[in-house]
Amino acid sequence: MFPDQQRNAVVLTFDQDVYKSDGFLKRAQFYAEGFYNHRRVIQHNAGTAGPQKTNALSQAIPTTNPYYPIGAPAGLRVAYNLAKELNSYGVSGVQQGRWEGGFNLDLPADWRGKISYAKTEDHADDQFKGNANPNLVNAAVGNVVAASGSFRSYTKPANIPYLNLFCDPDAFTCNDPATLAYIKGDRVRETRQVFNEANATFDGPVFNLAGGPVRAAVGGDYLTEHYVRTEIDGNSSQLGNAAPGLRPDHGALSLWAVFAQLNIPIVGEANSIPLVRGLEVELSGRIDHYSNFGYTKNPKIAINWNVGAGLTLRGTAGTSFRAPIFGEINGVGGGAPSPTNIAAGANSNTTPTCPVVGVPAVPGSAAAILNPNCTAALLYPGILPAGFGVGHALDTPGNVFHVDPETARNWGVGFDFAPNGFLKGVDLNFTLYNIKITSTIQALPVGGGLDDPATFASGYYILQSNPYFNQFVQNIVNLPNASPLIIPSGVQVITDGRRKNLGWIRYQGIDFGGSYDWDMGNLGAFNAGVTGNYILERQTKTVPGVPVLDDYRGKNSGGRISYRARLGWAGGPDGAWSATAFMNWRPHFGTQEAGDSARPGLLPPTCFLVGQTPCNASGAPQFAQYTQQHSQLTLYEPAWVTFDLSLGYNTGERPANKYLRNLGFQLVVNNILNRKPNFAYYVTNASVEAFEQRNDPAQRVITFAVTKAW
Repeated sequence: MFPDQQRNAVVLTFDQDVYKSDGFLKRAQFYAEGFYNHRRVIQHNAGTAGPQKTNALSQAIPTTNPYYPIGAPAGLRVAYNLAKELNSYGVSGVQQGRWEGGFNLDLPADWRGKISYAKTEDHADDQFKGNANPNLVNAAVGNVVAASGSFRSYTKPANIPYLNLFCDPDAFTCNDPATLAYIKGDRVRETRQVFNEANATFDGPVFNLAGGPVRAAVGGDYLTEHYVRTEIDGNSSQLGNAAPGLRPDHGALSLWAVFAQLNIPIVGEANSIPLVRGLEVELSGRIDHYSNFGYTKNPKIAINWNVGAGLTLRGTAGTSFRAPIFGEINGVGGGAPSPTNIAAGANSNTTPTCPVVGVPAVPGSAAAILNPNCTAALLYPGILPAGFGVGHALDTPGNVFHVDPETARNWGVGFDFAPNGFLKGVDLNFTLYNIKITSTIQALPVGGGLDDPATFASGYYILQSNPYFNQFVQNIVNLPNASPLIIPSGVQVITDGRRKNLGWIRYQGIDFGGSYDWDMGNLGAFNAGVTGNYILERQTKTVPGVPVLDDYRGKNSGGRISYRARLGWAGGPDGAWSATAFMNWRPHFGTQEAGDSARPGLLPPTCFLVGQTPCNASGAPQFAQYTQQHSQLTLYEPAWVTFDLSLGYNTGERPANKYLRNLGFQLVVNNILNRKPNFAYYVTNASVEAFEQRNDPAQRVITFAVTKAW
């Protein structure tokens, strides 16, 4: 189910010649274009995911609570969801705008130029209302909220009735409005990004060869980016809305770039020979300088060989890069270090040292140090995650946090075939490509958690034996966006989830396409075609020292081919009518081992597997009801096939009324059979989903558009 949305958008363009002469500057044309989009969303939340997940409680209740069951033992902890009683909902909005203006120039010797300036703004705001503040809930049930930082310990005011969590809110009015108002904590988040870009490009002929004119293009860019983020959080603060947490974030960068390209026609129409009707070499290069990490240089070469009879062979090779975004190089991005497990200040225990109580920890793991015998008393250590929002908090002398860009080397070879004779109307293309991305920007893999020796060896877990441990904890607590719930003395583990340059990824595959167009006179023009991709190989090395993961070799990880086919027709008076049907094919997903990079982390826990300790014996209450085990853990999904339909009509120049001319009407139906996404087990800290994320959950979508051309 999708939330209510409202969207308004406008697009403007303007072109005007402002200068013409026979001098150095032949012509100057001023142009301007703009885009503005405003979208608002209202969403009611179940209270189990996202910023409102604090409504789903696991709360310890003191025996002094007047609703405590008579005769029940002390120490009860109640699972309860306050989303309905607090009327939890979120309001989000996005305003985006881009305005660009400049000049198109005609210069001497058939050279052309373009000078432009553009400003882009992106403003997003989120308001989450009706959230339960864990500290105020703790006070409302009758507990004493411990002191934190400059805040003293406190209990609920005497005039606030106790919170009743031993009740069914679907059947009864469980709590007094004053109590519900007391425990509410709202959260407001605002983000603004501004980009300013100046650009200049020039291109034209340089000199002539036998194969034709050598053409060159040169240009440069200058861009600045500013980011400001403000969050006012009464959801997790010590006193709720009375003293909300403030989490400011900001960042800025600038970059300049210069680039050039040379097209060299070695063989052209004037000096062609059999089997070499044309041969052109393209050389290009680009240098970028970023204020936050320095230079990157990327060359490229491409060759196009026109064999004749509509056949062209081509090949390319070069390098490319991806610069780290703000959230990957510092705290910008909204990260808020928050505690995990009650010992560190969280509301509940979620991350154990060992999967099974009483079964000794795996040697070499973090659990083997924290809880070697996997006793219940040491099952949930205080953990302080350090990811986005931490930046340099884990720096040590000689080991300063720094992220470089991802770099890639790529090559591709292929052909295009579009004959003009016997097979006129046929158009085929084929590309074999290979891309290897190195220094990939990613976090250290969690793997099997605290009981996994490989995860511990990678450096993901920082324990109290580290001489800088206490300094790290204090650095994180002192961050302006850190959660006030953190109990520094209870932290035993820090997880280093900062983004780093680790490992590599390699892709190899085939892009293909084919179409055939034919005209049947009065019956109209028909067309059929297909475009797709076939994966030959996909390999990943996550961190140094671990084996290479191969998604396909030696295992059934799913189908390799995906494609989109079409069959279309256009006809009627002046080709006014058109209809096109599409078929979309996405391959099946096979039986995968955990850790495969095609779909990582989607298998159910191993306690469901025959030969492993059963889930109900793990000691974790969420697994108590699961006793059945299976011979194989699989998430096999069948291929996902959907059909789309597009119908169009254009009035052209036929209507006598000029206002009705060149009106276009387009009806598009995506997923016309309304197929549901495939089931898939998917659980993260932020959400729980039961559908394959690569399938659109919107199912059938109908769009009708009207356009007018002057």
